[in-house]
Amino acid sequence: MSKKLIISWIVYFAFLLFTALNYIVFKLLNLEPRTWITVIMWILIVLPPFILFFFMIKGLHRFCKNGFAKGFLIFVLTVYVIVSLCVLFFLSLMSLFSMDDEKILEDGSIQVITAGFPDPGPSYRCMPVLFFARKPIPGTWKDSGTSTEAYYAQNNQDTTSDSSAADVRAPEKAARLIYDRIFAAQDKKYSVQYNAKGNIYIVLDKGTRELDGTTVTTRETLTYDRISQNGKCHLFVYYEEHYDSTGNQLDNTSILNFYAANLKTGEVTAADKTSWADSACEAYHEATGEY
Repeated sequence: MSKKLIISWIVYFAFLLFTALNYIVFKLLNLEPRTWITVIMWILIVLPPFILFFFMIKGLHRFCKNGFAKGFLIFVLTVYVIVSLCVLFFLSLMSLFSMDDEKILEDGSIQVITAGFPDPGPSYRCMPVLFFARKPIPGTWKDSGTSTEAYYAQNNQDTTSDSSAADVRAPEKAARLIYDRIFAAQDKKYSVQYNAKGNIYIVLDKGTRELDGTTVTTRETLTYDRISQNGKCHLFVYYEEHYDSTGNQLDNTSILNFYAANLKTGEVTAADKTSWADSACEAYHEATGEY
């Protein structure tokens, strides 16, 4: 085996070790590589061994002096090339049907549709992390694959018709339900965003007003907080954020209210309080088990 081949094998195994370490780091950070990164990594993992073995057999043939042995090595080399091409073809075919499909949604998040044949598999949403990774958003897993349009139709459907039949186990559905029940009649907007924690928040309105003698830009948001203590409701906070003339957020964000959406019935309950320290109304206490 030539020195170049030995160095090539060392480089290849170093690459495998580097890939394994990156995989561990991604798991610890709850990240996953983007689809195109996965494709490149699999190509770099699968293809080099075939090429290196080819040059190894070719090198043995070059230094072999026995005629029969040379003919046998040519036969082995031919068979190896044919088998390698077939294996690479089937690996490529399998990869084609096993790669996730990514859709960039209007809010900047990524809808990942897992592989399935002949129909798409389950789907979930992620937030992009730089250009090479994505972070799954909790509560967005769908049991069956859908197109982007169908996904939005399912999440943004009108849930006002029958609250007793509502199912708002996903925070996105709970947010939409609260919007339909509370804010739609006020002509508020419905713009879905996600914060750094991956939690959903809805931008309801933007404007300006006087605050402590200064004109500030305001933004109203309905922000997901957590599951209630009794495990029955999704909790949201209705904020009014304040920004200065240069667009920097001020540290005097106001709380306008708190809302709870029951996970099974879809019943929406307002807390009727404007700070974390206030006590909520009795209806909110009964719905959530907390004040």
